[in-house]
Amino acid sequence: MKKNLFLIPLLSLIFLTGCTVYSSDNPGLFSKKRTYKIEIIKSIVNTNSFQYESKERELLPTDLLDKAQIQYEKNNNKITKLDGVITTASKQWNLYVNDQKTDLSTTIPGDSKIEWRYEIK
Repeated sequence: MKKNLFLIPLLSLIFLTGCTVYSSDNPGLFSKKRTYKIEIIKSIVNTNSFQYESKERELLPTDLLDKAQIQYEKNNNKITKLDGVITTASKQWNLYVNDQKTDLSTTIPGDSKIEWRYEIK
């Protein structure tokens, strides 16, 4: 009888402790890796594809370019050179995330469609 009186609070404590799970934004080792697929479209026939995996949920476009080791130059919050192609008087680099034109200050969520397009101004 005394044994049962001891086991009931012990099992209750174990059960309640085991069922309490706290979610974290940074789960560490067990976090899901997100894939960033980057398309650089210089022309209809000249495209380059890059891929980068990260545990981070979102990245800034320039951080993503750095981590994916894509060469670029930036001036006044605009890309002036990307993957060896410079901005000219008639063409510029535009960033599209999930087919929506965005700027360099917008974070990119993982597993998004990312395209850099060299387009007429």
